[in-house]
Amino acid sequence: MNLMIVDDDNVSRLAIAQILSTLTAQEPFLADSGKAAMKALKQGYQPDLIITDVRMPEIDGMEMLDIIRQDSRFGLVPVMMVTSSPEQAMVRQAMKIGVQGFILKPLTDEAVKRVRAVVDRFHASLLEGPQSAMGRLSISDAKYWGYLQALRAQGRKLVLSVRLIQGESVHVTHGDEAAIQKMMDTCLGISKMFGMAHLNKALLNMGVLLKTRVYARNIRLDELIQAIELYLHWLDVYVEHQGPRVALAGEGNVAANA
Repeated sequence: MNLMIVDDDNVSRLAIAQILSTLTAQEPFLADSGKAAMKALKQGYQPDLIITDVRMPEIDGMEMLDIIRQDSRFGLVPVMMVTSSPEQAMVRQAMKIGVQGFILKPLTDEAVKRVRAVVDRFHASLLEGPQSAMGRLSISDAKYWGYLQALRAQGRKLVLSVRLIQGESVHVTHGDEAAIQKMMDTCLGISKMFGMAHLNKALLNMGVLLKTRVYARNIRLDELIQAIELYLHWLDVYVEHQGPRVALAGEGNVAANA
């Protein structure tokens, strides 16, 4: 799980990172401004949660939240705000834009539990849970997790293949296009099956762009790839925290039959 902590005060930034260190083995990404945080996001950092101070120079927490919510690449990323004196007007504005919650300084063990709950709810909201899906589709536990393993594998192969054909010097053959379409169909089928609406939409939009055969220097295609990669990261965290502890046998067959 990746945490991004944004605060212009070095002491506060490090203190928050220390208190939340029990939540993940990954070192939090520390940004000293909203501007630095946005730069990291655009360069591909994949957060599961952003925790930001409200008052900062250049781009403050409220402005950053608004920018994030309007960006198709990482608009879903949960954001929590840290403040020592919450004002009602600020709280209402942040809730309207789409904040996931507030944390009061100094942080306590209760705040850590709230952060964990926000992240868990977010990951669970990305797709239909195992019990519901297994009942609706009449599939086994192993089959459920096998489909998700297949989506993870095929999704990454799809993204890698699309990135490879973005080079201007690469000659894209009909075989390349057919292989990409097969991976796309698998990912679309599984994402639709488990109610992953945002991933499904990004895949469909990428498919439309690929049909135009305009691969190189296509900003919209770059943005869709980044959005899909971020969603796959979230799916990784979901499976690693909720799924089986060992690789599922036969996941390749699930991919082939999806």
